[in-house]
Amino acid sequence: AMSIVAQEPDGLARRLRLIVITDSELAAPREVVDVVGAALRAGAPAVQLRDKVLPPRDLLPLARRLRADTHATDALFFVNDRLDLALAAAADGVHLGPDDLPVAAARRIAPPGFLIGHSADDPDAARRAVAAGADYIGCGAVFATRTKADAGAAIGVRRFGEVARCVDVPVVAIGGVTVHSAPEVLAVGAAGCAVVGAVMGARDPDRAVRGFLRAGTGAPGACVAAGSRRASGRRSRGGSTLSRSCTAGAPARSAAPTTSTASRGAASSESVITIKRSRRASPSGSCVAMLIARVPARCLRQE
Repeated sequence: AMSIVAQEPDGLARRLRLIVITDSELAAPREVVDVVGAALRAGAPAVQLRDKVLPPRDLLPLARRLRADTHATDALFFVNDRLDLALAAAADGVHLGPDDLPVAAARRIAPPGFLIGHSADDPDAARRAVAAGADYIGCGAVFATRTKADAGAAIGVRRFGEVARCVDVPVVAIGGVTVHSAPEVLAVGAAGCAVVGAVMGARDPDRAVRGFLRAGTGAPGACVAAGSRRASGRRSRGGSTLSRSCTAGAPARSAAPTTSTASRGAASSESVITIKRSRRASPSGSCVAMLIARVPARCLRQE
């Protein structure tokens, strides 16, 4: 089978713009499948099954159910840590951490088109993972989080941007990302965000997902992410079709808001959008492009 990246330019980055990661404790008293179902109906483009407690034998029925549900909505389905479980459930991919099976070993076992993500919070680790065959990088914790005991200290937006600029595959921000902070990581090169508590612990998961999509992780069908540079050609590091970050370490400077028009093309019937950008310094010191107005379009290109 041909991989998503090979099938469609920017395809993987577009489908990683929001990854909902499962957590049975946060979902309780609801079932994981019910919370995930609500997220999928709201347009979540990817789901990752993560459970550090149950053995693979007990997780397999849940994995197969989530595989069926994500398939029905054309969403990607990943399994955290366990390649064997991912393959048994016919998942689209697996996400591996530093203590899991090495990426190169997983790549030798995995079938063609199978996606492999890897966690990395520094540029060197990210480059090694990509060289070994990783399709995308999960980077964090960007902000403080309580949903992962071994997440370590928050690396911040600036450090995340350094990782995002150093590889030519999508880099997804994870760790404490909220609807309000999502635009910050997108501005420094994130392809999207991976969230746990913000959706699994939400009273209205569907509303939470729609909030993330509206916040800048991309309305369904919109190419708003900075990732998948290897599929579409190398762009300027840290750049995005909608926003750019300041050079790492450089002081942020204020500037008058600028307005640009973006469209898919002259012959397109898709909506033409107007984007207003204003530059301001974020708490981390990086420069953030704030999106003031947007109308969904299939794929956005700044003129």
